[in-house]
Amino acid sequence: MSGLFSRRLATRFLSHLVLLAVWIEGTGSLCQSGQQIASIAGKVRGAQGQALPGATVTLSRAEDGVRLKTASTGADGTYRIIGVGYGRYRLSATMTGYKESASELINLADGTVVADFNLQPVLLTSPTNGGFMDKNSSLSSPPSFRTAGVEGTTAPSGYSAGASAEDAAVVMAGVSRLEDGGLSLIPPTETIRDCNQESDLLKAAQTHPGSFDSNHELGVFYFDHGDMIRSIQYLNLASGIKPRDANNSRWLSLAYVRTNQFPKAIDLIQSLVKQRPGDPAPILLLARIYDASGDRPKAIAEYVLAASLDAGEGNVFASGIGLVSLGAAEEALHVFSEGNGHNPASAKLWMGLGIAQNLNHWKAESARSLIRAADLDPEYLPTYLFLATLSGTSIETDAEIRKRLEVLAVSNSESAEAHYDYALALWKHARLDSSAQLDVQIEAQLRFAIEKDPAFAIAHLKLGAVYEEAGDHAQAIIELERAVQLDPDNAAAHYRLAQAYRRNNQATLADLELARFKKMRSEPLEEDDTIEEGLRVYTARLARQTPLVIPCHEPR
Repeated sequence: MSGLFSRRLATRFLSHLVLLAVWIEGTGSLCQSGQQIASIAGKVRGAQGQALPGATVTLSRAEDGVRLKTASTGADGTYRIIGVGYGRYRLSATMTGYKESASELINLADGTVVADFNLQPVLLTSPTNGGFMDKNSSLSSPPSFRTAGVEGTTAPSGYSAGASAEDAAVVMAGVSRLEDGGLSLIPPTETIRDCNQESDLLKAAQTHPGSFDSNHELGVFYFDHGDMIRSIQYLNLASGIKPRDANNSRWLSLAYVRTNQFPKAIDLIQSLVKQRPGDPAPILLLARIYDASGDRPKAIAEYVLAASLDAGEGNVFASGIGLVSLGAAEEALHVFSEGNGHNPASAKLWMGLGIAQNLNHWKAESARSLIRAADLDPEYLPTYLFLATLSGTSIETDAEIRKRLEVLAVSNSESAEAHYDYALALWKHARLDSSAQLDVQIEAQLRFAIEKDPAFAIAHLKLGAVYEEAGDHAQAIIELERAVQLDPDNAAAHYRLAQAYRRNNQATLADLELARFKKMRSEPLEEDDTIEEGLRVYTARLARQTPLVIPCHEPR
C-alpha cells in the first residue's frame, strides 16, 4: 500500500507541475501586455443534478476552434479557468460515459462569467419508462450562464450541511456488510497451514521440482503468511509447469498486486480471459486489478462487460457493486436493472438496484426497491441500513421504512446493526418532522447498539451528533472522541468533534481536529463528501486489505 500511495502522490505532484506549465503557457498566449483578463467558473452536473468530479471543461478560440485551456472539476463538480483575455470563446464540457455538451459561444467582457453544465449519460435509464434511451438521442445540454457571486455559502468543512458526509459513512459501512467475494482481491483459503509445515512443503518442492502441486502449494503457503517474494517465486515455477491453470494464475496475479506489480498482474489475467472466452470470473478479477491500479475507466469497462456475459445473481451483484464502488452510478443502475429483469425474486439484486437508484438521486424509487428487497428476504440485514438512510426523504415511504426497521430491531434484539438502523431511521424522520419528539427513542436505540458492540464507531458518531444537536456538548465530545479513536479515517467524525470542541469553548482542540479534517479533505482517496466517492473509497480499501497473517520469516 505504501508503494502505491507514494506512486500516486508522485503522480499527483507531477500532474500539478504539468498543469502549472500549461497555465503559464496559456496565460502567456491569452494575456498579452496590457490586455484585460477575466475568469470562468461553474459546476458540471449529471442528468439527475449530481456533481461530476473529473469532468473536463475546454475553452477554445471562437474563430477556429483551437483549444486554449482546459480545467478539471473537483470533488464537488466545480471548475475554474483563470487568466482569460477579454474576447469571444467557445466553452464545452466532457466526461467519460457522458455526451459532450454543446459548444457554446461566450463573450468575455468583464470579471468572472459563471457557466454551468448538465451532461447527459451515453446510456440513461428512465424511471418512468423502464427502458434505455438510444445512444444517438439528442440529449446534449448547453451550459447555463449566470452572474458570478450568487452562490450559497457552505460550512467551513466544505459540506453544504454536514449530513452528506455522514450519509456517505453510513453507506460505506453498509457496503462493508455485504460480505461478497466480488468486493475483494483476497482469494479464499480453506486452511492456513502453520509455519512449522514449511519444511515439509519445501522438501516436497525440492524433491519434485517438476511437480505443479508442490510448487503451487508452497506458493500459496507463502502468500498466506505474507511473504510475497517467495510466493511469486514458487507460483511462477508452478505456472511454468501448467501455464493455463486458472487457479494458480489467480494467486500469482494477486501476489503481483500485493507487490504493486500491476502490469504483470494485468497481463496474466488478460491471458486467462483469452483462454476462457465468455467466462465473467477472470473479467471480474481484471476489473478489480484495474481498480487497485488506479485505472478507473478500464475497471468500469470490465465490470460492464462481466455483467453482460452472465445474468446470474452472483455475477450481476459482483459486477454492480464493483461499479458502485467506483462511483459509476449510472452504469450500476443499468446492470442492476437488467439483472432484476432476469432475477425478479433476488433480494440482493433489488438491494443493489436500490443503492444505484439512491446514488442517481431517485430517492422514492430507491426506497421502493429496498422495501421489496427487505420483504423478499427479511433476514438479510444489509438491506436495512440502506433502507434506513432513506427515512425522511419521502412521505410516501417513510412510515413503511420505519415499520420494517422497528420489526427488525425487536426480532433481532441482540444485533447492534438492527438497533443502529432503526435509530438512524428515527433520527432522519425527526429531522423531517420536528414535532415527532423521538430523541429518547433514538438515544435508547443507539445505546442498545453500542451495548451490543462497543466498537461500533458509526453508532458513537451518530450518538455524538444527537447530543450535539441537543446542546449537550460535553456528552457529545465523549461519544465523538470514541468515534475518532475507533475510526480515525472518518473525516465526518473529525469535523463533528471539532464543532463540539468549539461550542464547548475548547478552541485549541477544535483547531487540531479541524486541521486533521482539512488534511483528510486534501486527499480525495481518503474521504469525500459524496456517497459515490465514499463508496468507492471504502470498497477500494476493502479490496486491498490484507487478511491477518503470521509471518514465518522476517520481511525481506
